[in-house]
Amino acid sequence: MNPNPRIGVLLHWYDASMQLKTVMWRFRLRGLRWLQRNWPEERMRRELRGYDAATSKEWSRILKARNNR
Repeated sequence: MNPNPRIGVLLHWYDASMQLKTVMWRFRLRGLRWLQRNWPEERMRRELRGYDAATSKEWSRILKARNNR
């Protein structure tokens, strides 16, 4: 398993909703480690338009499913 997959690949593999894909569009070519280092959860909630409790929950579900693989 790739330790640093691109965000776009994760969204595709785990069938993310259209809302989450739209919110995370700008990060699609960035790696997961970069996102976690530069955009923590608090910053995403504060600065990303459309990133709310529902998208946060879905993103957490994707990361959890990836770690359980």
